[in-house]
Amino acid sequence: MLSLFGRARHRSLMPRLLTKRVPRRRPNVIGACAVCGITFAASRERQADATRVLRVHENICPGGQRAGEVATPFE
Repeated sequence: MLSLFGRARHRSLMPRLLTKRVPRRRPNVIGACAVCGITFAASRERQADATRVLRVHENICPGGQRAGEVATPFE
């Protein structure tokens, strides 16, 4: 947030630590690319979209070794 003088104000640490945060769910794994091995994950609401992204990725994948990496296209 910018102040009147154009400088960013920083919130102090204690109010940020004391505010109640909504826990984020871990994304569900959709699948992995058969060519490079990258894993795709998405929330329950976006699973169908992520599945389409995985299929497109497999069609245009240049190859390589990316096993162990996780892509979350909508997060």
